[in-house]
Amino acid sequence: TTDDHRERRLTARQFVKAKTLSLSGALGRDDRSADRVFGAYLVDLDNFKRVNELYGHAAGDRALVRFSGKLSALVRDNDFVARWGGEEFLVVLNGATRGFFQSFPERVLNAFRADAFEVADGVSYVQRVSIGCSTLPLDDRFPELLNLEQTISVCDYALKLAKEGGMDRAAVVSLSASIELTFEEARSGLRRFLADRRLECEYLRVAFVR
Repeated sequence: TTDDHRERRLTARQFVKAKTLSLSGALGRDDRSADRVFGAYLVDLDNFKRVNELYGHAAGDRALVRFSGKLSALVRDNDFVARWGGEEFLVVLNGATRGFFQSFPERVLNAFRADAFEVADGVSYVQRVSIGCSTLPLDDRFPELLNLEQTISVCDYALKLAKEGGMDRAAVVSLSASIELTFEEARSGLRRFLADRRLECEYLRVAFVR
């Protein structure tokens, strides 16, 4: 129902705010493992409105429950999965290795591609997804450059790029490791990026996973 959706969205927002506060300052401590990051992902169900249009909202609701469970099965017990928008889910990997962060989008894409969902009697379809991804910290050189809320904004833009690129793929935004830059340069560039929602910052790079 609409009230249930609002409650889930509020819970997700509360989680992000609480996690942002709890991480404030912690990412810069010397005891933080350089190989451990918080992985943030926005997972959107491609063309999902067609399910509601063709088979009704009850079928759409059943599909959303199924897909939420599918995402939850791919994460660990200490990770976080919640519905973020209409057919959009937020996933936060809690202290994942960079290797796990990098492999996770492909695991999600393949899991959805491999599973046909029965949306109505005798009618099945394969739901594809698009994913926007980034890490917190965005770069180990500047662990306090962004907070979790800002990182999710980066993921939102990455999701837009994945959609525009043809869907059924992931876009990963990171800081370019090949450019020498100061903290102030990186912060200024990211502020422009977050304000303008255009990838014109020379310090950022995007990699696609299919």
